Amino acid sequence: MEGASTETTGETHYEETDSPWQGVIDSLKTVRSHYIIRVSESVAIILLMISIVFLTINICRIWKSPNKRGSMFGKVIIGLSTVLLTGYVCKLIFVAILFSQVDDDIKRVSPAVDNSLNIFNFFFVAFYISSFLWMNVFCFEVYYSYRCIQKSLNHTNESHASRFIKFSVYAASVPVLCTVFAGFCSFRALETLIIMYVYGYGLTCVITTIANIVLLIMTTIVKREVCFPHSHQENTFNFHWRMVRIFFFIFGVTGLLQVCFIVSLLLGYQSGIISSSASLLVLLKGFLVSVIYMRGDRIQI
Repeated sequence: MEGASTETTGETHYEETDSPWQGVIDSLKTVRSHYIIRVSESVAIILLMISIVFLTINICRIWKSPNKRGSMFGKVIIGLSTVLLTGYVCKLIFVAILFSQVDDDIKRVSPAVDNSLNIFNFFFVAFYISSFLWMNVFCFEVYYSYRCIQKSLNHTNESHASRFIKFSVYAASVPVLCTVFAGFCSFRALETLIIMYVYGYGLTCVITTIANIVLLIMTTIVKREVCFPHSHQENTFNFHWRMVRIFFFIFGVTGLLQVCFIVSLLLGYQSGIISSSASLLVLLKGFLVSVIYMRGDRIQI
């Protein structure tokens, strides 16, 4: 009988018994949880497809133009778009596998599938970290260009090629090292996601973000110095300043998404809705980068 009580040594103890509605309540909670998982993963697939389509269009659009394809800024944008595109493809496979493995009551996956999911997730993290490094490269290239204008240096194809090789090695090696480090730590710690996101993901993104802010400040200082003494290079000057504006919008919008994501990691244990929403917003980064660049790219490179 529900709510039955017994008295022992002057104290009253209530014996909890199952309510006849408890089974119905548990069933509704299971259905609700299953529905939220399905909706969240469906939205993730849609956002991933949107970002993949726009990134592909952006890459093709730059590749069609020999001038854009041959310029340093065009190469950097292609590098940024490519790592985001590859990372989103890995994430799409991850979500698709997860979506197909959801049972009616609870999410259960076999060990083999679980290992595959971890591999695709680590690849996504590595490529996503690389996108921050390519933004770092973008910001450095803008600063370097203004320094060349200030010192009246020439930009040769050889210097472009050598710098691009160095940039590519930098943007590819650091994410791999961070991801391997995070993966190594995950086997020695209970909180795998915390290790992977904070040490392998958050720390790198924070460092590159601080570096970008410093480079942006230095660029504005150099811009003030080269504005009037080099008026004969007005077209080059205007082009590079347009690149600064493009970077500023990309950096600002994606930085806002990153803040939301970090906040979601801190509040994730208290609010699954916040964590899921911020994670979905991260999937829009590729779409936003493509749209901002295409809108800002009004003149020939």
